[in-house]
Amino acid sequence: MSTRYIGAEVACGTTAGAASNFELAPEVRLVNLAGAEATVTILNGPSGTDVQGSFTLEAGASEYISKDMEDRIFASAATVKGVPINTRR
Repeated sequence: MSTRYIGAEVACGTTAGAASNFELAPEVRLVNLAGAEATVTILNGPSGTDVQGSFTLEAGASEYISKDMEDRIFASAATVKGVPINTRR
């Protein structure tokens, strides 16, 4: 898989109010830099609080997320970092 990084990697917000749409990217790469697992939550839309989904990101693991452009992501720990990407060419 070819991955184009289209923004800076930043720490995920840790509350719904601090959730990020990662520059409206439809794909995001997440990595958990902590020694403990973290919960990642995806919220519907630009200001919605409806949970579209959530999952556990294991310590040291990374995951690629597909989302609608305005959907926002936050994690239970600031040690989870995300970067907007594009895998479609």
